[in-house]
Amino acid sequence: MPSRPMRAIVSVTNDLATDNRVHRTCTVLRELGYEVLMVGRKLPNSPPLERPYATKRMRLLFRTGAVFYAEYNVRLFLLLLFSW
Repeated sequence: MPSRPMRAIVSVTNDLATDNRVHRTCTVLRELGYEVLMVGRKLPNSPPLERPYATKRMRLLFRTGAVFYAEYNVRLFLLLLFSW
């Protein structure tokens, strides 16, 4: 049976389009042979996003505070549980 590529999921609570530090991390992981998924949020004014790896941008109901983090963590948990 052929081996599956190693997978890495990188999660950030900010807009994926503006986080160059995490983009570089994902690029290095991809160069090392990982299948990468970067997960973050999408704001109403987020620019289009083109990356050489998979991305998932979540539109959230809340933007700040404890309720934002609760919503983000629940949605991330469900994403990890049921996909990829």
